[in-house]
Amino acid sequence: MKKEFRLRLQRDFDRVFRGGQSITHQELTLRYSPNNLNFPRVAIVVSQKVAKKAAKRNLLKRRLKEIVRKRLNLIGNWDLIFIARSPLLKKEFPQLETIVERLLKESKIHR
Repeated sequence: MKKEFRLRLQRDFDRVFRGGQSITHQELTLRYSPNNLNFPRVAIVVSQKVAKKAAKRNLLKRRLKEIVRKRLNLIGNWDLIFIARSPLLKKEFPQLETIVERLLKESKIHR
């Protein structure tokens, strides 16, 4: 994912957590807030509580980034934070796609 599409600054994270909305699936939470840009920004959070090994956390992050990257043109000007939970590690790629797609549609940010 290109650098411009990444949510990186602490103040942006704080804004999404304070003023944004959230929607939760059993394995994944989406926090979102509109931004003043003409493109979306995304962050994916996988804590050590989800997976102790960095390799597993990074694999999950790479999969989620790819799923979101394919849908960036369908997302308007939103800041998105995906927060993973432990059961997500056991899901295959198509199942992850279904979960992300469901969250984006339920939140009504998916065009």
